[in-house]
Amino acid sequence: MPLQVTRSEDLRQHLQQLGLQEGDNVVVHSRLLSFGLIEGEAATVLQALQQTIGPTGTLIVPTYTFASSAAPGTDMGPLSELVRQQPDAVRSRCPIHSHAAIGRLRDRLTEPDGSVSLGPGSDFDLMQRHDCKLLLLGCRFSQGATFLHHLEAVAHVPYRCWVDLPTEPIGCRYYSRRQEQPVRENFDAVIPWMMATGALQQADCPYGRSYCMRLRDLAACVLAQLDINPYALILAT
Repeated sequence: MPLQVTRSEDLRQHLQQLGLQEGDNVVVHSRLLSFGLIEGEAATVLQALQQTIGPTGTLIVPTYTFASSAAPGTDMGPLSELVRQQPDAVRSRCPIHSHAAIGRLRDRLTEPDGSVSLGPGSDFDLMQRHDCKLLLLGCRFSQGATFLHHLEAVAHVPYRCWVDLPTEPIGCRYYSRRQEQPVRENFDAVIPWMMATGALQQADCPYGRSYCMRLRDLAACVLAQLDINPYALILAT
């Protein structure tokens, strides 16, 4: 059976179903394979996003490397790499969890000094303060919601600890898993929690599903759960 073809108009309708609108600041993690064959590939997705949020919006994508903020992102997908390569794109300083942005708030990404990858003072902290939305485009929480690691750092979950890594061009603090306490993440547990709050938008795509929510709503929901149970984001052993 041939793969379904997704066109520009299909993508725009999909984004509207997810509640995206003009002026939104949105962080996008994507798995474009969930849309089958996309006419125009990542360039069509970028165009649909820009048309939806307009000139007053901001598009932010992950460009994580775990090595250097000067290197291309590692396995972040074609949309992230395309945004990073835009002539007007601005990239943050963090050697581990850097982001690239185009649009109105792009220059704000230079405010964090890059010395911490998660928690207060990180890119994630800045994006929450600017009321960004998180769009998981064709991917699940377990595939793209790195923001949840930021919330683990904020909540000081007991199965992680701070480590200092010798990254370039500056060293960076990272909230790492404890070697003596191996765990398996269960980030998709967030879906029913967010659905219960009414703050989660979701829409089916040809081979998966997309999710969208405000980072501040996600933070309030997940931190409340972690306050009750610090192990709420991992699978029971």
